[in-house]
Amino acid sequence: MRDGGADETDVLIIGAGLVGCASAHYLAQEHVECLVVDRGEMNREGSGTNAGSLHIQLRGPERLYSEEVLREFLPMKAEAARGWAQIETELGCDLGLKLHGGLLIAETDPEFAFVREIVEYERGLGLPAETLSTAELLRICPHLSPRLKGAAYSAAEGSANTLLVGPAYARSAQRAGARFRTHANVVATERLNGGGFLVTTSGGGGRAQRVTHPPRPLPAQRRPDPRETDPQRCRPLGERTDQDGRRCAPHHRACHPGQRDGAA
Repeated sequence: MRDGGADETDVLIIGAGLVGCASAHYLAQEHVECLVVDRGEMNREGSGTNAGSLHIQLRGPERLYSEEVLREFLPMKAEAARGWAQIETELGCDLGLKLHGGLLIAETDPEFAFVREIVEYERGLGLPAETLSTAELLRICPHLSPRLKGAAYSAAEGSANTLLVGPAYARSAQRAGARFRTHANVVATERLNGGGFLVTTSGGGGRAQRVTHPPRPLPAQRRPDPRETDPQRCRPLGERTDQDGRRCAPHHRACHPGQRDGAA
């Protein structure tokens, strides 16, 4: 895997994180020749260092997407929830999957109005979610404050071990014929007149009929809004435990309409 060459392939996947490894898995299952290249080691960057939270509900910034985008996006979220529910069976190994449900918590009346709007919209497009009153919220999470106004709840949310998921996808992809090259930084791609691409890496060059580059969560050229990174406005609340160390499910996060909610 430490060969730096780009090689000849049908599909070149740039990046051996979760999306890259999963892409290779599903392409290889369909007998599509693919090669995954990464400038470092597999699963060493964001995919292997985040909290592993599975957030299925619509988040504040996502509600600002156009209606056209949302009508395509939410069914994809619903399909993702179904996929995560059976991923350990599909990949044949323990991935630390825990579907203990998730909450989007409202601290104010305007936030609760936003939560109710989100849930109604999600349900209309097939995403499993429900609105909880303060009393209903405290019945499942008694450690929370009674001053909270309520929450949106989805039983499909949970977490998985990020150190296991990407490598499991990669192993399955390799068994189905996908190839991987680490320490191969892609420095240039050039579209060829006859079709396909000429790809130059730090270890050499090669050709690919198609190239896919899984996007980063926050492109380097984008300047983040200070409101999105203010720790007072976007704080992850995460999982809680009781005095005996038992987890109090589900996980939960604060709701700030139009802001990032602190999810990983």
